[in-house]
Amino acid sequence: LDYFDRTGHLLWSKSLEGPFGSESLSGDGKIVALTDGDRISFFNSTGDLIGTTVLEGFPWTMAISEDSSTAAAGITTRDYTGNLYVIGANGTILWSSSTKHRFKTLAISGNGRYLAGADSNQLRYFTIGGKRLWSFNSSPEFTGVAVSSDGAYVAASSQYYLRYFNTSGAKLWHYDAPTLPTKPGPYLGHLSMSEDGNYLSVTTDGNRTLFFNREGKLLWQNESPHRIVSTSLARNGKYLATGTEQEFTYFDTGIDAPAVEVKPTVNTTTMIRSPTPNFTPQESVPIF
Repeated sequence: LDYFDRTGHLLWSKSLEGPFGSESLSGDGKIVALTDGDRISFFNSTGDLIGTTVLEGFPWTMAISEDSSTAAAGITTRDYTGNLYVIGANGTILWSSSTKHRFKTLAISGNGRYLAGADSNQLRYFTIGGKRLWSFNSSPEFTGVAVSSDGAYVAASSQYYLRYFNTSGAKLWHYDAPTLPTKPGPYLGHLSMSEDGNYLSVTTDGNRTLFFNREGKLLWQNESPHRIVSTSLARNGKYLATGTEQEFTYFDTGIDAPAVEVKPTVNTTTMIRSPTPNFTPQESVPIF
């Protein structure tokens, strides 16, 4: 597990006991959550292990809120049923919900108030406190889910379809992936959404990227020579990163997004004069 700053400088690295399933970084960068076997481990920004939660089953997918206050994990049990666990910042399991099928994917809204999770055939939408707001059944199994920062919009990908819902569970639109009579329909996956829900990216057939607006209009598509294994869309939807088995690609999505001036947080320290004349100030700590 490697942890970098924005300039690409490796801050710390951890050797793991075994292969991990998934990881998630909080929006403030303070917490890294990592699934490993039947457990979730939490590291702080300096690489210290601050907690471990053992769960009953294999954590297939996980997410952590932007403010690092809450994490969620989707578990597949030995009999291929599932469980959704919501875990507090101290590692305590706050609540759980069982599913009939293997748990596939989940996402937490940026404000940490809502949670969407899907097993193979059912998408469910909760408050972070555990109240189920609505559900949606699908015969093609789900592959991905995304939630806007305020929880107003939910997107879900599956075989054949990309679906887009509002916070009440009403389906606003869906996209049908083109199919051929001689082969099964393609799977859509690696779903990403901008924080306001205005833009979405999804992959299909393993190496094609599709980019949509909130009204369901396909703005552009791109084909990679290699199979795509991960994607990440910038919060304002302006940039899209895709990772394949061979390379990393960074796109300007072509939308008009207002320039955001990044103002680093500066910690001001008041120095108290020491009685000794040989005071040497410590080297300043770099910030992101």
